[in-house]
Amino acid sequence: MATYHPVPPQAQPAAVHMDSLHRQMLHPHMKAAGLEPRSGESLEAAAERGIRIRSQRLVCDKLAARMRKEVQFNRKVEINAELRQAKSLLQELLGTDPA
Repeated sequence: MATYHPVPPQAQPAAVHMDSLHRQMLHPHMKAAGLEPRSGESLEAAAERGIRIRSQRLVCDKLAARMRKEVQFNRKVEINAELRQAKSLLQELLGTDPA
């Protein structure tokens, strides 16, 4: 399910190249979605990272749900190890320190 992030309307940016125009137009939307492009990162790479972040969040949510449903302690330990690894990868994609 896509999340809608409202961005107030803005004037058309001035740009010499289409890539620059796309970057200027999409930057407010990416920022509103919490996906700030890294320095030197292309627009395509930032979008791809956004897709990977969304996918990794889904993996983390599924593992957390599995852990909540599991009754046996030894299986919970295994699922928790997988969850920690998935969260670590998510934090790496987001570029933040684990909290």
